[in-house]
Amino acid sequence: MASLNFSLENLGPIGRASVSLGDLTVLVGPQATGKSLFLQFLTYALDSSPVKETMDRHGLFWGENVGDLLDLYLGHGMGQVWKPLGRDRSLITLGGQPMDIDVSVPKSAERWRTYYIPAQRSLIFRDGWPQPFSSYSVKDPFVVRNFSEKIRSFLDNPANDMDQIFPIHGKLKEGLRDALDRAIFHGVSVSQERSSGRRELSLSSGRERVSYMSWSTGQREFVPLLLGMYDLIPAGRISVKGTEWVILEEIEAGLHPKGIFSVMSLVLELVQRGYKVVLSTHSSHVLDLLWGIGVIAGLSLPVEERGAALCDILGLPSSNTAIREMVGGITDRDIKVFYFDYGESGKVYSKDISSLDPGDDDYDVAGWGGLSGYSGHVADVVADKVSRWGSHVI
Repeated sequence: MASLNFSLENLGPIGRASVSLGDLTVLVGPQATGKSLFLQFLTYALDSSPVKETMDRHGLFWGENVGDLLDLYLGHGMGQVWKPLGRDRSLITLGGQPMDIDVSVPKSAERWRTYYIPAQRSLIFRDGWPQPFSSYSVKDPFVVRNFSEKIRSFLDNPANDMDQIFPIHGKLKEGLRDALDRAIFHGVSVSQERSSGRRELSLSSGRERVSYMSWSTGQREFVPLLLGMYDLIPAGRISVKGTEWVILEEIEAGLHPKGIFSVMSLVLELVQRGYKVVLSTHSSHVLDLLWGIGVIAGLSLPVEERGAALCDILGLPSSNTAIREMVGGITDRDIKVFYFDYGESGKVYSKDISSLDPGDDDYDVAGWGGLSGYSGHVADVVADKVSRWGSHVI
């Protein structure tokens, strides 16, 4: 299947961002370079009808003004990013076709093509349980409200009535569960507590119970993502019917590198189930893995050996055939990496750095959009000072 190209022009900080979306697409770049804006507009481009129908069903009103619609979708004050007129007017292009932002409400809901897990995911559990869509302020971004509603609906579904949230036999492959336990939970379990007429999540070890706000930052960030993964990876089925795209923001939040690699194992599972995954990251460890996949894919290795090598990188059991085949299959997939950064014009532009070649003459490629470059810069400065001053005693 050919890559789908999506581009934005003149939206917020973005001058032009054009991305050819592969099976796994990763966006990197400094803060405030428009990566989240790009992902939210990608979701809108793929799912404008379900987005507007959901907002209308929950009583949100935007009239005929595109800015008002985008205020409700992107968050309060963000409607101003849209420039409808003039030489620098905003443009959205999907698959080579320009698209307008239609403010009309669809007459019937369409099935969602996207599943968006936002960076602010830990906030949806502020009281230990995901909040319904309508409990949020109209100033909050749609993707946060919608993800919270999805997770609440998932937990409220009688088919998912689980006293224990993690670990659960039959949820995720055993090797993946074990890796998550070693990296994030360390033997404690995540459970539903029912008391005083309400439900909340807690960590439990024996009889001890720890409420959500007392968890480690990494655990609070990860559990909402885990529940999203449960929703996307049902037992015995390839994928969720209708959902084609999974969009993930900053999966590394609060996690040790071992935890980041464990989450990336779940990302590879999504890709192998047929989802197209688009994620943003500030972690060099994510690109470490992608670089390793690219090098191993270029070697004359049997698929089984590729899988074993990547299992070793990820800390997964290569003796588990299902895990080894799942991981090894990623070497045949289309992996893209794009770098977002400010140009001389003061606007953000995207660059394809998918080769991740450390020997490339282009610093953005060789330095992985700055993620590996900063470590190298520290080493260069220290080496220079040691060479000049190391023999001097102060």
